Amino acid sequence: MSAIQINFGEWFERALAVFKQQWLALVVVYAALGIGLGVPCSLVQRMLLNYPLLVLLFQLAIVVSVVGPVTIGIARYVLHLFETPDQPVDLGAAFRAALEGYEHFKDAAVLFLVIGGAFFVTQFTLGLFLWEFLATLAAAVVSFFVGTAAMFSVWLMAEHKCGFQAALMGSWSAVKDDFHVFLLFHLMALGVGIAGAITCIGIVVTMPLYYCLMAVAYREVFPQLSAAEPAPAQAPTL
Repeated sequence: MSAIQINFGEWFERALAVFKQQWLALVVVYAALGIGLGVPCSLVQRMLLNYPLLVLLFQLAIVVSVVGPVTIGIARYVLHLFETPDQPVDLGAAFRAALEGYEHFKDAAVLFLVIGGAFFVTQFTLGLFLWEFLATLAAAVVSFFVGTAAMFSVWLMAEHKCGFQAALMGSWSAVKDDFHVFLLFHLMALGVGIAGAITCIGIVVTMPLYYCLMAVAYREVFPQLSAAEPAPAQAPTL
C-alpha cells in the first residue's frame, strides 16, 4: 500500500463544509440513534443492577442490534452527501437511509459484535481483579486499537455491501502498513466526535461531524469507482 498523506486540517475543512450544509438531518438522525441506544441500555442497567454480567450481555446485544445496522445506513447516507453536498435537507431521506442498514443486519451485527465485544469482554475480564475504573480504561484502550484496525469496515460495507469478513480484511489491509499514522488520525477524529460530551447535548452535534471526517478519510484511502468500473464483489484491498 502506498503511504497515505494525512492532512487533518484539510480533511476537517472538507468534512465541516458538508456538515454545514446538512447538519440538521445528521444531528436529528444521530440524536434518534442516541435515544434508541441510551434508553434501553439505561433500563437494562436499572433492572439488572445486581447482575453485572447480564447487564454487559444485554447492553452488548443492544449495541449490536441497534448501532450496527443504523451506523451502516448513516455511513451510506454520509457518503451520498459528499457526492451531492448541495442537495436540500431531507429528514425523511436521512431516516430511510439509516434504517436501510437493517438490510445488512447479520453482517452489521457481527461486525459490531467484534468491535464492541472487544470493549465488553476486556472490561468484564479485567474487572474481575482490577478496580472498575482501571478495567474500563484498559477496555477503552483495547477497543480503540481494535476500532482503528476496523475503522474503514463500516464504510466498505456501506458502499460495497460486502460481508463483515471482507469489510474487516479490507480495513486492516488499508491501515496495517501505517497503523501508527491511522491511530493518531483516529484519535484526533474521535477527539472531535466526543468533544461535545463536555456539554452532554453537544455530542449530538460533534459525532455527526466525526462521521463526516471519517467519510473524507475513507474516500482518500478508497477512491470512488468511476461509472465504467463495476463494483467489486468484495471490499478492495490496498
